[in-house]
Amino acid sequence: MAFYYIAVLWALLALAAAHGEKRSEQASQDAIAFFHISDIHLNPYYDPHAPPATYCKNVKGKASALSLRQFPYGKFGCDSPPALLNATLRGMQQLLEDPAFIVVGGDWAGHGMPNQSMVLAMLSEASHTLRAFFPDTVVVPALGNNDFTDDYHYPVNTPTAWMNDIASLWASLGFLSTPQQRSSFLKGGYFAAPLLNDRLRILVLNSLFYSTSFRATNDSSSWAPTPPEELPADPNGQLAWLEGQLVHARADDVPVILSFHIPPGCDAWDESSMWHEKFSVPFDALVLEYHDTIVLHLGAHSHADEFRLLRKPGSESSEGLILMNPAVSPVFNNNPAFRLFTATSDAKSIENYYQYYVDIVKANQEGEAVFELEYEVQKAYQVPDISPVSFDNVVGQLQQSTAVYDQWLMRKYVSHAPKRSRQVCSLLHQSLSDYRKCSALWSDQV
Repeated sequence: MAFYYIAVLWALLALAAAHGEKRSEQASQDAIAFFHISDIHLNPYYDPHAPPATYCKNVKGKASALSLRQFPYGKFGCDSPPALLNATLRGMQQLLEDPAFIVVGGDWAGHGMPNQSMVLAMLSEASHTLRAFFPDTVVVPALGNNDFTDDYHYPVNTPTAWMNDIASLWASLGFLSTPQQRSSFLKGGYFAAPLLNDRLRILVLNSLFYSTSFRATNDSSSWAPTPPEELPADPNGQLAWLEGQLVHARADDVPVILSFHIPPGCDAWDESSMWHEKFSVPFDALVLEYHDTIVLHLGAHSHADEFRLLRKPGSESSEGLILMNPAVSPVFNNNPAFRLFTATSDAKSIENYYQYYVDIVKANQEGEAVFELEYEVQKAYQVPDISPVSFDNVVGQLQQSTAVYDQWLMRKYVSHAPKRSRQVCSLLHQSLSDYRKCSALWSDQV
């Protein structure tokens, strides 16, 4: 008789589990899923043995077949070879063939490209590669500081042939699909993208204008940033445009995601300010006024897994959240990564994100780049959703728990273990020559 009750119990548990799986499957079908990638920094001239100052770029020759076999997917300290971009997009495609949309956070081109035609070629190759992997997906692109003819340079209130070239490229691929998008993009690199039958709007900003490294003139005798007092209060009318877009979105009861490359706030790496206060103060005031409409800010630029919280002066509760996506390029010692987000079916709440990464050392050793789940944010920090309130909670955990902080620090550079080869090879070899031969086979020397 006991066996009968046990059998019935197992049957009920199995039925409940099946029902739960169906509910979970239904929830996932109802949810909106989208990708965010950034800082691709494509480098078709990749040579793993080129000087580090070139970002592993050899524009005059070709890398040896041996070095490409040894480090096919790139190295820490190097920009992304085409093989890494292909592996990244393949990983995304294998995870989800038909995402609702893909947000690209800027810096498509590799660092230090010597001329304008090379930068445009990088933008074109990266954009066409993305479109080849996702031929029918809406792509929402932003520009980064490396996507201009000279790093951090853009003329204020002046039309440029450069923006015409990029607009034509992205229009041909369906990234800029309407005359309105093309018009505002040509004015300053910003535009609005209504998605999901206008259930959600993404407002793409050109935050280069606000950067403390921004140069309004391209004076080769001085590469110094333009002082903020020499810049207009609203370069290229972007803030006024943003306010107008937020007014309409609130009136239409449509949630908004903001996407930009360089985020406001402070950079812990060199303890500098990312934006001039002349622009960060009015920007913060504007977006906090519309915190009920803006569900998320997507940033990039630092190549690291970071976030920023926005609060009104004197408040201890955040009302804005900027999530900064880690880079595809491993140039600043992060493993390559991308994120998959989920939102509620009405797009008014961002529920979760899943960070995927490839261990670039392992990928080079095995000759295959397989992206794996690094963490799921809800489970990692025990929060119910992606919201300012939840990330206030995350900050509290970082302040109170060394263990949580250590985990966060490891994730900041996407599970990159610095100089792992030195540690492992020292465990294996007594001879210095053998030790050096061992460590030379790894791609984590930076």
